[in-house]
Order: sequence, then structure tokens, then C-alpha cells
Amino acid sequence: MRSIVIIPTYNERERVGPLVSAVLMADTALDILVVDDIWADGSGAIADGSVRHSDRERVRHRPGEVGPGAAYLVGFAYALSRDYRCIREMDAGFSPDPADLPRLLAPVRAGAADLAAGSRRAPGGRTRGWPAHRRIIGLGGPVRELTGGCNCCPRRALEQLDLGAVRASDHGFRGELTYRALHTGSRVLEVSIGCTERRCGRVGMSGRIVAEAPAVVWRLRFGRPTPRVAGEVAR
Repeated sequence: MRSIVIIPTYNERERVGPLVSAVLMADTALDILVVDDIWADGSGAIADGSVRHSDRERVRHRPGEVGPGAAYLVGFAYALSRDYRCIREMDAGFSPDPADLPRLLAPVRAGAADLAAGSRRAPGGRTRGWPAHRRIIGLGGPVRELTGGCNCCPRRALEQLDLGAVRASDHGFRGELTYRALHTGSRVLEVSIGCTERRCGRVGMSGRIVAEAPAVVWRLRFGRPTPRVAGEVAR
């Protein structure tokens, strides 16, 4: 079963090369799509260079800063137009550790979940060195964390979602995707992951970005029953 990891990049020059190498080593059945918001730091050029050394990586470039949510939608369209059976998203800050990828993929490949949500708040998950605003933005909802840095789902579950209706563009994107999956009857399984501020790098978060995730959560929850979560997987 071929799977693909979608990685949006924006000012990720120092991390994109090592991350791609680590992901390819984590699972031989994984391909990578880097969706690069073209920027002066040269992240896209580094990704292009790595493609020449691997037939498991592809790169898509987009002009200007568009946001990770839109990048993931580009990646989903790419994956669904090809014969990938498992699609997962991952940010470029080593969140989660690429070594956790097999644990995130396993329940989806086994048919035990329609969406495996990486959670640093599930038992065994961890955050080290994070400022308060980064701890707050993922809170709320029927799962422990809505902005965990990754989601993984089978093709059939992604095809059931109305991706054209997704409105969040930044850290609220994963929360909205998870909620929409839950309300289509998808089984969501939380899988513990870990991340440190050093590995994730320096992430600039405006007030708009910090506010988007909880706003999305409450907008989607309003007037809807809370769906049942399938469970969680600890380390």
C-alpha cells in the first residue's frame, strides 16, 4: 500500500533537506510531496535538488505566502489524482519526529481508524520548550489536540470530505479537517507524538494565526452534537 506525506514549506531552508531524508528512511512505502510557497530563503530550490536523488519525492511550487492549509489542499488533490491509499500531512518542523511515522500509519493501514491524529497531549505525547501561546492554540474539542502537526487518513475517508468547504488556512486547518471527518462518521484515533521547540525551529505566529484555531473549533462545534472519538494510542 503506497502512502504519501504532504509537507508544506515556507522559509524552511535549514530543515527541508534533513526532514525529507528522515521521512524517506522511516518507511520504504512512503513517498513525499513538498508544496513550497516560493520565498527568498531558497527552500524550494533545496527540495528540487533532493528530487534528483530520489524517485519517491515530488515538489510543487506556489508563488507567495498562501498558508499551510491551502498547501495541504494542493497535496490532497495531487494524492487523490494518483493511486495512493494512505495520505498524511506533516509540517516541516520535525513535528512529529519522522521516526513516529510508522506508528501513525499503522492503524490506518490496518483499517482500525479513518483518521490518525497526532497528539502531543495524548498519553506518552510531549512538548518541551514551548511558549504558552503554542500550548494554548491546540486546545478544545472532542480530541485532546487539534493542531498536532499531522493527520493521516485512508483515501476513502478523504474522498468523503467536502474539501472545497474548508476555510481555515493556518493552524486551524487540522482542527477543521478533524471536525469535518468526525461529522462524516469517520473513526478518529489519537496517536501520541512528541516535539521540542529546538527541532521545530523558530515559528512566527501572528495574533491572527493564534486566534484562528480556537475560532475554527468553536465555529464548528456550535449547534452540533459532540461526536465520539475512536480512542487513543500511547507510546
